[in-house]
Amino acid sequence: MLFGDKLKQLRLSANMTQEQLAAKCGMKKQNISRYENSDREPNIRTAKKMADALGVSLEELIVESFSAVESTDDLFPDEINLIQDYRTLSPSGKEYIRQTMAMAVQSYAGKNHALSDVEDAK
Repeated sequence: MLFGDKLKQLRLSANMTQEQLAAKCGMKKQNISRYENSDREPNIRTAKKMADALGVSLEELIVESFSAVESTDDLFPDEINLIQDYRTLSPSGKEYIRQTMAMAVQSYAGKNHALSDVEDAK
């Protein structure tokens, strides 16, 4: 299930309009619409605000989005190892990793980094 689909499902289950959810999260209705239509993906802080506003855990909001991968055929061994390690963590450890990943992705988004060493490893 895509993040946007899950967000919409939880919003409707909470009997909320996009406007109501947006107001609870301190954002515009258009942003909620973009997330639900999968035009945008929220950062970890925004996803946490939405989860809190919906009365669900962050994990409930986002985990099914990533479990849509039904096989590991398209994953590299190091990706599988990371997933397995992540699953052994406590809830607070998982939250720490999610926040760290969100910050790392944000810091590299749109930047032209030389990743030749990483790409060569694959």
